[in-house]
Amino acid sequence: LNLKEVKDPYQADIILVDTCTVREKPENKALSFLGQFRKLKKEKNLILGIFGCVPQRIGKKIYEQMPYIDIVIGTFNYYLLPYYLEKVKKGKRVFEIWNNYKEEENKVSFYPSPPKGPISYITIQIGCNRFCSYCIVPFVRGRERSKPISLILKEIDKTLEKYPFIKEIQLLGQNIDFYKCPETKMSFENALEEISNYVLKGILQFENLWEVFAL
Repeated sequence: LNLKEVKDPYQADIILVDTCTVREKPENKALSFLGQFRKLKKEKNLILGIFGCVPQRIGKKIYEQMPYIDIVIGTFNYYLLPYYLEKVKKGKRVFEIWNNYKEEENKVSFYPSPPKGPISYITIQIGCNRFCSYCIVPFVRGRERSKPISLILKEIDKTLEKYPFIKEIQLLGQNIDFYKCPETKMSFENALEEISNYVLKGILQFENLWEVFAL
């Protein structure tokens, strides 16, 4: 997409807000943050978008109450964001809230995001099948699904190539101990062994929402 990051959002041509809805406060903050750019959008050719758990839960409400937002997508199709940006550049508005994931998700290798110091994060599992009465995760992130081990290793390669100073890779997932490779049926335990053997330097960690373990 040939984009360049800017520190000041008021200097940006594209503002995209990734959201969380586990608690009410971050949901309200995300919508409030987007709202402050309504005036700016009238003054310049600014693309505004919101994706993640909040649109997945109340997407239609956002679309109706904030008609100036160009992109509203949920949690199952965020990997299509570059495609949606191209549509908006051609003058179209995007509202895409899927109710389930598609198999093509397992074919997408994500470009590594800038690490925090010597630590990089790679998501290997999404969703949950537990449906606890106090938790919204299964409703906004869907059922459990795992990233193929081949894609995980590919993303590790990309990360270490772009950021050779990385000393620690953390593996993320909502319910990570239920990881199961969709290609090889490899368990989480075997995946950890495969990944740790593949990564020749540093410390490998994995993390879920409640606990952090280290090999």
